[in-house]
Amino acid sequence: MLEGRLLLINPWQTYEKKLESEYQSYIPYGLACIAAIGESESFITRIVDCLEDETTTEIGDKVRYGKTPAEVEKIIKEFKPDIVGISATFSMFEKDATEVANMVKKIDSSIIVILGGVTATLPEIYISLLHNNDVYDIMSRGEGEYTFIDLLRNYNKKEKKIDNLSSIKGIAYKENGDIIVTDDRPFIEDLDTLPFPALHLLNLDKVFNNNYYSRWRNNPSNKRTIPIFTSRGCPFNCCFCSVHSQVGYRHRTYSIEYVISLMKKCIFDYGINHFHFEDDNLTLDIERAKRLFKEIAKLNITWDTPNGVRADRIDDEMVQLMIESGLTSLSIAAESGNEQVRMKIIHKNLKTESIINAVRICDKYDLPCIVFLY
Repeated sequence: MLEGRLLLINPWQTYEKKLESEYQSYIPYGLACIAAIGESESFITRIVDCLEDETTTEIGDKVRYGKTPAEVEKIIKEFKPDIVGISATFSMFEKDATEVANMVKKIDSSIIVILGGVTATLPEIYISLLHNNDVYDIMSRGEGEYTFIDLLRNYNKKEKKIDNLSSIKGIAYKENGDIIVTDDRPFIEDLDTLPFPALHLLNLDKVFNNNYYSRWRNNPSNKRTIPIFTSRGCPFNCCFCSVHSQVGYRHRTYSIEYVISLMKKCIFDYGINHFHFEDDNLTLDIERAKRLFKEIAKLNITWDTPNGVRADRIDDEMVQLMIESGLTSLSIAAESGNEQVRMKIIHKNLKTESIINAVRICDKYDLPCIVFLY
């Protein structure tokens, strides 16, 4: 029996005109993961990906990308959701997310609005948001899947509220003017228990035909490209990285069987032929990575590493296996050419000789190599 209606929104994005060249659209993979939870919990679920549209709107010295407020408002009114989840992946777009939340509450104040992503996870941001406005009912902190299971299972349709909030881990909310932060939710131990992302709820054809889609990545031409993760978490402590707030320090992996099954679904159901491996540390477990690449080689696809890999987790055999499995270019996350900066300032814990060695291996096998230096 269907218990309610869940609408998940990837908001439009607003840039200062001087920064507009930085914009690129992307697949809201996290929302697709939450949507899969919604469907598994018998909620009628829909994703509104504002960034699937190429629409641009000038607003003074700013430019907005994606669906217009009028378009989103129409969708909300027609769908009549009980719960709206809004993604805020970067703090610079918090105002866009809050504008969407305001719209939802103006349409129907009884709709429960939940914010997720980094913006909803960092205390200095979510506490301020809860203090300063009443459009957010709940902040979903950290990994969202199990949190959403609890939220949806406690949804009281008759009273239009979520019961037992104080017992649901990993959230923050306001009650009688006070901000309540529940216990942190432990990170998911067995990632294979998660359903595949609900990619069928995205208009992938429209996404791929969007000229802004993934435009600053090293995409091969004539490819249908999608992000994918084989692991979560990173044990290193780079000072600039927000990953630990979302997925923690401990490196947790999906089984190779899970990853290959998901890739096959993407290939056969959606015509995907190029993958962006988005892991924060794809090659941390060197032997696992080699086993994974041997299985990927059977799929006849291509792939790359837009987030970069650690130079000290690369060797000759691995690069050969990467190439055989379809790697088109390897990005190495060096961050700085100065070893003192890497070791003492950003705490990358990466030596110059490791970077040089990794680049030499790529050159040895004629593999295009990109090194991140900021």
